[in-house]
Amino acid sequence: MLMGEKRALRIPRGQNRYITSIYLEKPFWLTLEEMADEFGISLPELVSHIDGRYENSGNAPRNLASCLRVACLSWQTDRKL
Repeated sequence: MLMGEKRALRIPRGQNRYITSIYLEKPFWLTLEEMADEFGISLPELVSHIDGRYENSGNAPRNLASCLRVACLSWQTDRKL
């Protein structure tokens, strides 16, 4: 059984920031941290980018944790191709 972790992040949105709590399993947090490092941005900036990208796609789930899981799996899949 995978253990999860809840984190509170201050997410940038334009000139403002908002705080949100996200519960994800440890492998997803590790993948998000790896992605942020590779892109040279902070974890909150990455989460904001992913949230905005899926929000604008029109066909993504509106649950932020689900969006992050999909982004992690997509990124891992693309890296293995």
